[in-house]
Amino acid sequence: MLVHFAVVAALASSAMAHTAAFTKGMYCKNGNNASEVNQNSNVPVNPLYQLPFDQFWLQADRHCPDFPPPKDEFLDIPSGGSFMVELAHNQAFTSLSYGGSYRTEWPDGGHHPPDWHAKYAGNCTEDDGALHNQDEETSAGTAFAISYESDITKVKLENTVVFSVLKSSPFRREAWYDVPAGMPACPAGGCHCMWSWVPMGCGQPNMYLQPIKCNVTGQTSTRKLGIPKAPVFCEGDASKCATGAKQPFVWQQLDGNNISPPPGRTPTYSPKCGFNPGAQTDIFLDSPPSSTPPHPSAPVIPNRLGCFQDTTPRILPFKARIGEVLTPNICKRACTEAGYKYAGVQNAAECWCGDIPPPSTSLLPDSECNVECTGSTSTCGAPWRMEVYRSNHLGCFSDRSDPRALPVLVPLGGDRPALNRGLCVGRCIEYGYRYAGLENGGDCYCGDDLPPPSTSVPEGECSTLCPDTSSNQTCGAPWRLDVLATSLTPSRSAPLPVPKEWSAVGCYADSSSARVLPVSWNVANLTVPSCLAACTGYAYAGVEFGQECYCGTAMVGAEKRPDAECNIPCKGDGSSFCGSAGRLNVYSRLGGGTGMSTSTRTGAASTSKPVVTSSAAPTAKPTVTSSSTKPVVVTSSPVSTAKPSSSPVKPATSTIAPANPVKSTNLYACQATGWNTDNGECANIPVPFGTCVKLRDVLNGRYYHNMRSAGPDRGAKCVLYNSDNCDAKAETYGPLEYPGVDTFGKQNAHWGSVSCLGK
Repeated sequence: MLVHFAVVAALASSAMAHTAAFTKGMYCKNGNNASEVNQNSNVPVNPLYQLPFDQFWLQADRHCPDFPPPKDEFLDIPSGGSFMVELAHNQAFTSLSYGGSYRTEWPDGGHHPPDWHAKYAGNCTEDDGALHNQDEETSAGTAFAISYESDITKVKLENTVVFSVLKSSPFRREAWYDVPAGMPACPAGGCHCMWSWVPMGCGQPNMYLQPIKCNVTGQTSTRKLGIPKAPVFCEGDASKCATGAKQPFVWQQLDGNNISPPPGRTPTYSPKCGFNPGAQTDIFLDSPPSSTPPHPSAPVIPNRLGCFQDTTPRILPFKARIGEVLTPNICKRACTEAGYKYAGVQNAAECWCGDIPPPSTSLLPDSECNVECTGSTSTCGAPWRMEVYRSNHLGCFSDRSDPRALPVLVPLGGDRPALNRGLCVGRCIEYGYRYAGLENGGDCYCGDDLPPPSTSVPEGECSTLCPDTSSNQTCGAPWRLDVLATSLTPSRSAPLPVPKEWSAVGCYADSSSARVLPVSWNVANLTVPSCLAACTGYAYAGVEFGQECYCGTAMVGAEKRPDAECNIPCKGDGSSFCGSAGRLNVYSRLGGGTGMSTSTRTGAASTSKPVVTSSAAPTAKPTVTSSSTKPVVVTSSPVSTAKPSSSPVKPATSTIAPANPVKSTNLYACQATGWNTDNGECANIPVPFGTCVKLRDVLNGRYYHNMRSAGPDRGAKCVLYNSDNCDAKAETYGPLEYPGVDTFGKQNAHWGSVSCLGK
């Protein structure tokens, strides 16, 4: 428990932390406090911005030169080979801490699809922007440099040479860097290396420059490195690039050899500043004269229609709001999310959308679209030249009642008059589905499987206007489904096996006001086996809404539903289903209790989340009754999904919110984390208290909450706010499992840092 608390505390305090290279030989490993060994250290990860040279150099602003690695510990740099470091937001997410228990493929210790990208175009991959990107393509690239000085006080910019560049990083935790052959040996006391990164977007312009003790291994050469030059921003004219050995970047600092790109441009370790990916083979004194750095081949972007002459009015009339970083894929996602069929990039940084392709008479040679995108080496048109792509709009398909082409009907409620393609795509993204479809001018469907090609029909058959007539978009037609891809990639692998002492009973209707199984369990990254383990000692277990676990000695008011209505993948096992909204997958312990009431429940199950539709024909304006409450999701400690060490505590009250919120006045967590206080309560600095809290809970795009100070007395309460009710109705739990940690919105979902137990 103490270890869990320590990890949680570190994660909470590193909310705005970023990324560092964690490896043996690093300075400030285990923190910068001589009195403790901090396995949760995030000291090296914070960026450098507007600092004098004597503060940013060697991370002196956090006293890292005073916290060297052990005398004989080095990062090995194999001449002509490659080496690996771990890029992470916190040392706890690496092999250097806790035996690697918290590490995953990703810097944040989370689990993400291989094509991890921002939930919405223009946003950051992570809500706090720790990776400064929208996806792997927009990761700017990182570099390693070396100084052949053993004494850190003698390490200068002027004797530090960049020897390896890794493009599209930081992105994954494991980062492999190639080393040029023929690297000379280090002196007896070793060398000093620098990990360097200049991000390209998603946050304040800054840099990272981290010292690491290193040693070249496997060397046989006596070659010497050249005297490094300051790199030059040379985008568009490679003849201006600095060639040969180059120093690492200095960027956005008060003094030092700052690189000076044109306004609005960012220097990166890429050809636009004279750096090619991989080992830098031109760094030696006897290197042949460098030729013009080759421009890497632009990535192939599917569904490209070509380069077109733009006009007034625009060939694609709707301009998407994109941040300073643009790539064709970012524009395609933005236009898809807005519901448009075509996307166009122009003049490096502009994204345009529309439903009508440009006329063939406007087609130009590809060579006229020659301006590099602000976010990648792909081209993004030119002035009045637009590169046009199909967005993720996939076409019009015929539908039928059983089975539906896309099986999950989204409840729209009061949002129905605003329905357009973009709204439907957004809902399917929130629910985690791969495809979105609109039908009959007013219905929104989601699913993970594309309708079969044999059901494709001409796009003209999806001709019914959407309820949002201002969008001028069509929303399918009767039995015609307009389908778009959401860009999500759900995980699909073999389901986790169910223990032999349990058997599946089926799918049942459930309600927050009268639970089929009354005892709830708090299980992080829910799987069916982890819920069954939590329900040891009970006759029945049930999983609901992808992330909720319930137990009971009997099933109360159980109403059997078709298995197809339990259709939401488990949060911790995407190949198994864990119920749905108001739908419970139930399991029975063999030889367990027989208490089961199958009387029909009074009151409808919640439809605030999607359920599989019946075989009834679509109606133009179906009425959907939304539940007045929404599921409350709280996560447990970031590691354990095993059997709990004690019996669960049955809730004293139902999950309906009481009339008045319980508020904490304990300010310990505020003071400990440097947060401010507002009206005697703990509040994150940017969030004004007393208004409807606007912190997105990424587990549920339409539900927001704020968890107040826990405090050391273990007596504070969690107060949850519903964005549909600004009177701040509250659901009260307590005491907290981990005192002294204050968590809100994205941290609760992202790190699972606080667990609220039932009274």
